Amino acid sequence: MHATNAPPTASRHDRSPHFASLMLFAMGAVLAPSTARAQTPAPIANTCVLCHSTLPDARLAAPAQLFSGHDVHRERGFECVDCHGGSPTSADKVLAHDAEGRVAAMAFRGKPSGQAVIATCARCHSNAELMRTFAPKQRVDQATEYGGSVHGRQLAAGDTKVATCASCHGAHGVRLVSDAKSPVFPINVAATCATCHADRTRMAGYKTTDGAAIGTNQFAEYQKSVHFAALTKRNDLSAPTCNDCHGNHGAAPPGVGAIANVCGTCHAVFAQKFASSVHQPIFDKGCVECHGNHAVAQPSDEMLSAGAHGVCQPCHNGDDKSDRGAAAAAAMRSDIERLKRGIEQTGSLIDRVKNAGIEVSDQQLALREAGTKLTLARTEMHGFVPATVAPIVADGVGVVDSVERSGQRGVAELRFRRRGLAWSLGAILIFVIALGLKVRQIDRRAARKGCATAILRRHNRDRRILSGTSIAVHHGESGWLPDFRQQQKSYGVIHGWTHRSAGRRRTRDPLPRARSDHGAARSRVRCCARDCQWRQREKEAAERGDVRRSDVRWHRHRRCRPRSARERKDH
Repeated sequence: MHATNAPPTASRHDRSPHFASLMLFAMGAVLAPSTARAQTPAPIANTCVLCHSTLPDARLAAPAQLFSGHDVHRERGFECVDCHGGSPTSADKVLAHDAEGRVAAMAFRGKPSGQAVIATCARCHSNAELMRTFAPKQRVDQATEYGGSVHGRQLAAGDTKVATCASCHGAHGVRLVSDAKSPVFPINVAATCATCHADRTRMAGYKTTDGAAIGTNQFAEYQKSVHFAALTKRNDLSAPTCNDCHGNHGAAPPGVGAIANVCGTCHAVFAQKFASSVHQPIFDKGCVECHGNHAVAQPSDEMLSAGAHGVCQPCHNGDDKSDRGAAAAAAMRSDIERLKRGIEQTGSLIDRVKNAGIEVSDQQLALREAGTKLTLARTEMHGFVPATVAPIVADGVGVVDSVERSGQRGVAELRFRRRGLAWSLGAILIFVIALGLKVRQIDRRAARKGCATAILRRHNRDRRILSGTSIAVHHGESGWLPDFRQQQKSYGVIHGWTHRSAGRRRTRDPLPRARSDHGAARSRVRCCARDCQWRQREKEAAERGDVRRSDVRWHRHRRCRPRSARERKDH
């Protein structure tokens, strides 16, 4: 016991200095951060935004408000001084706009313009190390590209009206290119370019390389094009807009010999066919000769014609039989129309068969293959050689014919099914009619044969009801009628039907249907034989003068009893 209690006491005294040291260390660790925070000065607010947001001049207040909102630079930690210079921590107006750099790390430069805008943006966007920190995928050669563009060359020549970085991206409230509200988002690019290029006053005096004045209707024509419809109505962001053909930072109009290459960036196969065609050395503007530039219409087969609505008409005459170009266009148009018409007709046939419930998935797949042949024929047409178009069309027509034969077999199968259905429905209808007639015949026969059975069933029910009940029977002078009529009347007496005398006609016929079958009626009223025998004995007693038996007028069903003296007296 003593050995086990001594060590804890000794260890408690030995650990006391270490415990005190541990407590002092913990208190120091807790107090050290608070002491450090107390020594660190609190950050000073950005006085640029605070001051400019309250100014009455909208030219000074609007930029501060935009920068305070959604701005990609502010969200990544950049401030006003990174572009404009000055001291953002000074509340004094003069010191905040220090143009000499005495109190600020960067001297105040105010609003940059012209080449200063390019230099201000390039200070960060041309720094690969800095951009890798914030946007690793972004290019850093925008300023170099801009210097080689039409805009950059005009700016270097002293033209301050040309577009700079802020003209397209904005100066404050700058958004990412992927932001749908950004002015350089694909859907908004054309409108952004139109702010300058659709302004006649701003564009006055600018000319193309051949000396012609630059038009201002590009945006209006582009809005009519198939590209604009695909971009805005079908939300196809891959559809071309201004910068896809002209460039963005290195914007320049495509040269005469480069138009086919520009269109070929999207329409590569068409560009290859055109490059090997007879028209390539003739068409100076390449694709623009037939399709236009900004107002590119939806291509159609009607364009391949030397007629009034064809694009071949300016160079070829459809009425001239010796014009080989017009003849080639007519031949290719005829082949393409034949294949297209076959696909449409066969497609309608297959759809009709499909709606009838017949499996046509293989035929639909074959029709898509024929559609691919049609697309290849339209592509090959840009080579303007009918001999290369005809084999492709022949392959497509063969596929269409095969699908059409399958469709006709489906129609035959559909007719067979409908005929079988009609015969089946007819047989079922005849069977139902025959069954109805048979049931009706059975019902009539049962009604005739079962009438007596129904009467007997009713009689049995009444017997159960009248069991033990006395019924007064008044015979009058009719007496016993041994024939069928008498039995019928006596049966009616038992069931409550009365007659006053034999000479008067009864008011109700209890056996309207059993009258024709005398034997069946006798068998049904056999249960009343005892009552009839009693009435016969009563008649014989009356003839003998036996008053007692002739006065008996009460009986019990299936059992006879004479009247009592009291009953005779009351009667």
